[in-house]
Amino acid sequence: MENTPLVLTPERNFFEGCSTEKIIINYRDNCYEFQADSYSEEILRDIISRSDYDKIIKQASRLMERSWIKKRKNDLIETPNLIISSSVIAIALIFCFIILIIISSISEYKKILNTISILCVSISMLIILFLSFYNFFRKEGKSISLDEIIKLDIDNLFEDVNKVYKGVMSFKYDPDMRNIICRIVKSYRVNLLEQKRYPVTEENVFLKQE
Repeated sequence: MENTPLVLTPERNFFEGCSTEKIIINYRDNCYEFQADSYSEEILRDIISRSDYDKIIKQASRLMERSWIKKRKNDLIETPNLIISSSVIAIALIFCFIILIIISSISEYKKILNTISILCVSISMLIILFLSFYNFFRKEGKSISLDEIIKLDIDNLFEDVNKVYKGVMSFKYDPDMRNIICRIVKSYRVNLLEQKRYPVTEENVFLKQE
């Protein structure tokens, strides 16, 4: 599958009226990752190295992949062990009740067996009542869409990245187009050789792997 060509467009008034250039990093549906070869040597070479830039894009791709796993976990409804155990006990007591009623009809200890059977069914009914109240008052977890999970995770990543490159370059995820928009301030490049580069290191929180 061929990558979508890199898109470069001029834009105004993003950083206090400064003219900016925009790089769009497209999402590759079949590969579940963002475009890997989106680095522009001409625009970015004096701002960020290719390896550092690729680290950021790869981290965004990993977050995209992990978001699918988060969505599946979020959709699962977990039943507490206490509720499962209570349900099993209630069913077992009902079976005991039925068996005791049958035995009492042919046994000489009919009165005792009937008393035990009534006790079994009474406990079972109390458990069923408890389960009914639990299901009625249980708070259901908020359902979050996949797009919301992806946006939240990638926004958190880019929030840390943009602090490093503040006033120079910014990354933003577009949930509608499912792409990353990288904006670079043109005016910053005028005296760039006199300014300090901003290397992305393993110490930066947005590059730490879980």
